[in-house]
Amino acid sequence: HRGSKMLNCVFWLLAFARLLLPFQIQAPWSLLPVLPSISGSETQLFGKPDVALNGMIPDFIPQATVANNENSVVVDYVAILGVVWIVGVTAMLLYALISYMGLRRKVRKAVQIEKNVYRMEGMQSAFLLGYFAPKIYLPADMEQRSAELVIAHELMHWKRCDNWLKLLSFVCLALHWFNPLVWIAYILLCRDVEDACD
Repeated sequence: HRGSKMLNCVFWLLAFARLLLPFQIQAPWSLLPVLPSISGSETQLFGKPDVALNGMIPDFIPQATVANNENSVVVDYVAILGVVWIVGVTAMLLYALISYMGLRRKVRKAVQIEKNVYRMEGMQSAFLLGYFAPKIYLPADMEQRSAELVIAHELMHWKRCDNWLKLLSFVCLALHWFNPLVWIAYILLCRDVEDACD
């Protein structure tokens, strides 16, 4: 809390980048404990298709199904969870894409007042829109002094590439939509980004 607000954003970036990596980074000075090897158990579990999974199957799975084909039950549940995950990721990305395209359609009515700054009727708050050539959009009824402060705030977002940071973090959120901690992290990231620009 006493450090730089921008430093908070850097820490969030590291956290989200780690969640996007498909592999784990190992180092000799890592603080994470080394888990004991379970060699033998994995050989028994995956090496022999006829091995019983006693004590490893939840009680709500019918015992007849487990007795007939234990490995296929595990594979079926993994496949179902995989389909659910893909549906969730697709829904999140489609929602973001539709929202973005809808917002782009709305801002076509905006009036340019200076380079990369526009005013538009019906807006409740200002925002920065775009990635390669982002533009600042202000409510039409915003006072001049407030507009100057808001433009400075939005320019800071642009300077710090916060639009790309939020895009990266949202992709991470879409991939980890099932994890409530990632939702909390995304909300806190957005808050810290705004605080840093203020």
